[in-house]
Amino acid sequence: MAKPANGPARHVATETWLPQGEQAAYLRSLGHVGQRVALPSGANLFSQGQVDKVFYVVVTGKVHVHMLSEDGHESILNIMGPGSLIGEAAAFLGQPRYSSARAIEDTSLLRFETERIPDLVRRDPDFALALIYLLSVKQRQMVARLRQAIFDPPEQRVIRFFDQFRQTHQEACGPQAPITVNLTHEQIGSLIDLSRVTVTRVLNRLKREGLLDLDGKKIMLAEGFSERVRGELP
Repeated sequence: MAKPANGPARHVATETWLPQGEQAAYLRSLGHVGQRVALPSGANLFSQGQVDKVFYVVVTGKVHVHMLSEDGHESILNIMGPGSLIGEAAAFLGQPRYSSARAIEDTSLLRFETERIPDLVRRDPDFALALIYLLSVKQRQMVARLRQAIFDPPEQRVIRFFDQFRQTHQEACGPQAPITVNLTHEQIGSLIDLSRVTVTRVLNRLKREGLLDLDGKKIMLAEGFSERVRGELP
């Protein structure tokens, strides 16, 4: 991790979901229960429309989760980091998957079969508590994103995205440290249902106000970004 000459080390991040706390750490530690899976960068984990009864926990690496429209347009749902649950809803319901997932760097995961979950829960209540907690966090994140897409104007959507991104990585880099968002304007637009042009316009305004800086594809949030933008959020 590079350290600027005149400032603290800057955390560079891509994940839009990076679960924190003991529950995520506990699920990652269950290598004796889940089947270990290793995916090289670029490999598919599962495909949209696939039906099976397995879900995954990311141990290391990153997984890109996206949906494809009938005309082939790709919409990003999340970029999952260590501790993330992936594919659990379709697995428990036994229904076709709404999304596809692929590794975007060398990734290790734990694979769980839903038919084994009742027995695992009986033997280890902490496993059930960790699952419930992370499912709740994941659902809340998705509902918040949906609410923003319905009610928030474009500038507030962009600001909330960075505020939430900042909080997602708080444990990894500290509550006030500067952070670099390693996502393109188009990727951000896909995540919050805005055009690339609109995202760029908002980023340029935030840059003029000293809330962030731009370096090619990288977006560098200023130290204390979340605290400084709270006044712009209702």
